[in-house]
Amino acid sequence: MLGRIESYKKITDLEVEALKQDLSRKLAEERNKMSQLASVLANVGRGYLDIIADLMPWAPIEERKKIVESADVPDDFKAPLHRWAEKAPDLSTVILQGRVSKLLQAYRSASEKQ
Repeated sequence: MLGRIESYKKITDLEVEALKQDLSRKLAEERNKMSQLASVLANVGRGYLDIIADLMPWAPIEERKKIVESADVPDDFKAPLHRWAEKAPDLSTVILQGRVSKLLQAYRSASEKQ
């Protein structure tokens, strides 16, 4: 009887160890996936900020605050955008003003429809 109990204990100990190793492996895989996703999201976020930084000078100064406030992003993203909106040069009066104005009008009308 004692031999059966010892054999059963060895089997269950091996099963427990196999389960621990399997869970550890799955956890490591999930952590790796999360790390990769975080990296992708960080790159996408930087890409959007680059686009915004490139386009901000073309928006009229008086419109920039409204544009940033209407963006559906967390507040901690809005602070640097507001700083850039204040510091960016005003290029809205150059030859492309007509095109920029049309884009802003389309943006405003799309925002109002939502």
